[in-house]
Amino acid sequence: MSDPPLRLDAILNGATCKLGDGPTLRLLDQVIQSSTDVQQRIADWNRVAAELESRAEPSGHAHFRLGVLHLLNDTDETAGISHLEQAYAQDRQFSARQEPQRLAAYRLLSLLKDFLAELRNRKTWRAAQLEPKNRGILLGTLLSVYDSTVPHILDMPAWSLNPFLRILKNVKLRAFAAENYRCAQDLLEWVETGAARAFLINNEYALARSIIGLHGGVLEAILADRLQLVGQGTLGGLITQAHRQGRLVVGTRLCALATILLYFRNHCHPMKEIARTEYFIDLNVAKGLKSATDVVIAELLAKVPQAP
Repeated sequence: MSDPPLRLDAILNGATCKLGDGPTLRLLDQVIQSSTDVQQRIADWNRVAAELESRAEPSGHAHFRLGVLHLLNDTDETAGISHLEQAYAQDRQFSARQEPQRLAAYRLLSLLKDFLAELRNRKTWRAAQLEPKNRGILLGTLLSVYDSTVPHILDMPAWSLNPFLRILKNVKLRAFAAENYRCAQDLLEWVETGAARAFLINNEYALARSIIGLHGGVLEAILADRLQLVGQGTLGGLITQAHRQGRLVVGTRLCALATILLYFRNHCHPMKEIARTEYFIDLNVAKGLKSATDVVIAELLAKVPQAP
C-alpha cells in the first residue's frame, strides 16, 4: 500500500519539527501548494505564519507566499503588499547570513510597491491595467520579472540581430534595437560572470539604471517602427500615441511591459532617486526587465508570418 498523503496538521504538530528550516519549508510548499483551492492555500499559509510566530521562528517564507497569492487573486494589492512587507521585516530580523535587500521579499517589493501605487494614482488609461479583467497580465508580468532574477544570466535566452530583422521594418531602428539589446546583455553577462565584482561595490545602481535605459530604447524602437515615426519623441509619448492609434492594447503583455519599463526608466531621474528610502532599483530589477523584454520579443516574433 502507498503511504497516505502528508497533511498540514502532521507537519505543524510534529514533536521535533522546526518549521523555519529549509527542508520543512520545502515540504510545506509541497503540501500547501498542491491544493487547487486558492482560499485554502491562503488559510493554510496563515496558519503556518501564526504557528511560526508563536514559536519565535522566522515567518518570512509564509508571508511571501501569502503576498503572491493575494496579489494574483485579490482585486487590489493592499493585502499582498502588506504580507511582502511583513516578509521583508522578518528577513531583516532573522537573515544573518545574507543582506535582506538580496532576499526575495525585498526584490519583489522593489518591483511592485511604488510602481503599483503610482499607477493607481495616475487615473489614466494605464491604470485600467489594475482592473480585475486586466490584472492577471500586469501582475503576471511583474511576477515573471521577479522569477527571472533567479537563474544565471547565461542560462537565460538572448536574442541576436535576427529577431529585430523580422519584427522591425525600419533598417535604422533594427540596428538601434539590436545594439541596445546586445549592450545590455553584455553588461549583465559581465556582471554575473564575476569580472565586475570590484566595480559593482560603488557602481551597481548606476549600472542598473543604464541597463534599464538600454531596454527602454529597445521598446522605443519597437513602438517607433509600429507608428512609422521619425524624429523626436519620448518613450512616454510613443506609448501614448501607440495606445491612441490602437497599436498598444490594455490587457496585453506588450502594454504591461511598456507601462513597467516607462515607470522604471522614469525612476532613473535623480529627483526621484534621492527621495527613495528603500526598495532601490538594483541589478535584479534590471535583469528582470531584460527577461520581460525577451518575452515580448518572442510574442512579436510568433505573430510574424513565416516565409513560404
